[in-house]
Amino acid sequence: MKTTKPLIILGQASVSFLKEWDSAFSTGSDIKKAHVFFCDYSNCDIPVGHVFDTIQIDNIIVADCQIILKRVSQQFLKPFDYIPEGWQTICEFEFIGKVPEIIAASFPIIESWDSPNHVIIKFS
Repeated sequence: MKTTKPLIILGQASVSFLKEWDSAFSTGSDIKKAHVFFCDYSNCDIPVGHVFDTIQIDNIIVADCQIILKRVSQQFLKPFDYIPEGWQTICEFEFIGKVPEIIAASFPIIESWDSPNHVIIKFS
């Protein structure tokens, strides 16, 4: 299933939020290595397990990679089986192979969707 438009990523979840995430989902993973991002409103349903294959900035592909959607939730940390159309979500992703440098270089750490220092980067 390919999304019709890219998923907009606003920023990386803060360490304090990641502790809540780990507690809610019992991931048991190293929170310093977790790739949990605040995502903007989705234009379509996207199931857990979906694989994105590019990262875009200003509609220009800046990295080709495989990014698997692993977990989806929202502000109350209720697990979802998919990103619902029209929702802002918090999602955990797994990068297959090396994590692209653009992730470390461009993603601000944010506390919520309303954080003033967010960026718009797209997974498609």
